[in-house]
Amino acid sequence: MAHRKVELIFGLLLASAGTSFANGSNAPAPSIEANKALVRRLFQAFNDGDLAALNQLGDPKAAFHTATVDQVGKGEPAKTLREACPMCSFLNPRQITIDFMMAEGDLVTVRSTWRGRYTNVYRDLPIAGKDVVASYTNVYRIANGRIVENWAAYDRLHLAEQLGFSLSPAAPASAAK
Repeated sequence: MAHRKVELIFGLLLASAGTSFANGSNAPAPSIEANKALVRRLFQAFNDGDLAALNQLGDPKAAFHTATVDQVGKGEPAKTLREACPMCSFLNPRQITIDFMMAEGDLVTVRSTWRGRYTNVYRDLPIAGKDVVASYTNVYRIANGRIVENWAAYDRLHLAEQLGFSLSPAAPASAAK
C-alpha cells in the first residue's frame, strides 16, 4: 500500500513539473481554448484591417517563416497595415474565413480562405481589380498571450494565375545553343 502511495505522489509531482518545464515557469500554461480564442481575434483583426489589434496580438519580435522567407520582427510595432499583414493591405475589400482550426500545447494551426479584390503590384506589375481566392495554412506559436512565431504556406502559383500570370517551362538546353 505504501508503495502505491509513493507511485501516486511521484506521478503527481511529474505531472505538475511537466507544466513548469513546458512553459519555463511555475505558472500554468494557457489553455488551448485561450490560444484558439487569441487566433480567432487575430483573424477578426485581419478582416477588419485593425492595425492596433494586430500589434497587440503579435509580438513585435515574432518570427515569420515561409518556403522562401525566414525573418524576425523588428522589435517595434508595425506602423502600417502592409507591414503587419501584407495580404490584408492588398485585398480590398477582403473576406477571410477560418476553414478549420486545431491546437495542441502552444501551437494553433489554421486553414483559412482569403477572398477579395487584389489592389497591389505583383512582381513589379500593377494589378488592379482582380478578384482572387487564396487558401492559407498557418501554424502559430503563442507565448505570454501573444503570437511569437508563424509558419505560413499558400499556393503562390494559384494566386499568380488568378492575377493573369502563367507558368512557362524553361527552354530545353538543346534549344539554347
